[in-house]
Amino acid sequence: MSVTLPEGLERIEDAEAFGNCRKLTNVTLPSTLTYIGSYTFNSDEGLQEIHCRIEHPTYIYTSGEDIFNGFVDYDNCVLYVPYGCADEYREAEVWRNFKTIVEEQCEPVLVALLALDVENLRLNVGETSVFKTVIYPSSAENQAVEWTSSDEAVVIVSEEGDVTAISGGTATITAAAVDGSGVKATCTVEVISKGDSNNDGNVTVTDAVNTANYAVGKQVAVFDVKAADVNSDDVITMADASGTISIVLEQPVAENGTLAMAAARAAGVTGDRLVAEDYSLRQGETGVVDITLDNLTDYVALQADIVMPDGLTLENVRLGARAEATHTLSMRKVADNIARVVIFSTGNKAFIANGEPLLKLYVRAEEANTDDITLQRILAADAVANEYELSYSGGHNALTSGIGGIGNGGVSVKPSSGGLHISNAKGMAVSVYHFDGSLRASFEAQSDDERLSLPSGVYIVKVGSMTTKVVIK
Repeated sequence: MSVTLPEGLERIEDAEAFGNCRKLTNVTLPSTLTYIGSYTFNSDEGLQEIHCRIEHPTYIYTSGEDIFNGFVDYDNCVLYVPYGCADEYREAEVWRNFKTIVEEQCEPVLVALLALDVENLRLNVGETSVFKTVIYPSSAENQAVEWTSSDEAVVIVSEEGDVTAISGGTATITAAAVDGSGVKATCTVEVISKGDSNNDGNVTVTDAVNTANYAVGKQVAVFDVKAADVNSDDVITMADASGTISIVLEQPVAENGTLAMAAARAAGVTGDRLVAEDYSLRQGETGVVDITLDNLTDYVALQADIVMPDGLTLENVRLGARAEATHTLSMRKVADNIARVVIFSTGNKAFIANGEPLLKLYVRAEEANTDDITLQRILAADAVANEYELSYSGGHNALTSGIGGIGNGGVSVKPSSGGLHISNAKGMAVSVYHFDGSLRASFEAQSDDERLSLPSGVYIVKVGSMTTKVVIK
């Protein structure tokens, strides 16, 4: 019978812990042992091998008694000691009675357990943290650890275990022993985007609405306090909602893949849209392009990126009559030709339903002909912080021919009292569909001033190759 005491064990407290074990033939004592109780191997005449991994012989025993009590067969029991330690054992009182002391190259002590001080960690983007490791046994010869991150786009980790949060998401940090033991420890790190109060991984004007609702005591469906606390004062107030708007404005222009992800995250994709007036500016001229909101859902906040074509300069943006009395406008230039606007109401008020413009763009033509004005990444929020993706139409330069199959006439489709007013479409095919898909009218425009009676509702109108949505109230 053999017994191997584990590395890390420091004391054998009990007297005669292995006494009278006459079938015990082989014992291995760990390198970490510092105390051996009296008579520990009393009357163990059957011992044939003792493998003692203690580099400096320890013969601490109680009451001055021998740990073997003189009953081991010193002539035939072989004492194996670490390489280079035989002479020291031959001089040590407890061990010098062994007739055969053999030096052996001991197997390296491997890591048996590796633990981290935390198993789950939450960090804000840009925050850092340092892991602490616990390695067992402490006598493991190689205590080096290799650190890896499952997603370095979310979290990176240094060779010393310093963690830095890069972007919102979740990643697993792994610490692995490099001594061949295969022992590992992991920690899940969740990275929070500051301002992402609804915890959807994207900071938009909807998060500001969510934070504002929470700040005034309204019930919200999802709320991440740590992410919402933009100013890090441990209190959620309207200042955090305002800070969220600042974050939205500072974000870089989204790439197509990001735009698709944002659209997928939106709570609803409606038929609502922003519509820009077509413009007609000659070189050196300045004008105002109205942006209207064509909507059935009541929105309290909205953000959009205004993209100006080459040759057209955006000089200013102001709120239109649908929002100027209830909302504030924030704007930041995020690229040479792109301005991000955020319209937000601290009182959580919906845009006034008066049919007036929502925004007014003040533009200047630096060249004779320019392309269209476009709006991208249009996201709106309702009063309970649901997020919606809106579409966009209009903004055509009427001086440029061939846009969307429409000539210089500037085709216009607008709701009128009790129906539709179609302008500048003479000779073009016109089809009118109800929003449910049913065809309501189909004809060729006989003049540049066509009017069609229709009941209230939402209609899809196709004029030539142009398709637009019209709401008749």
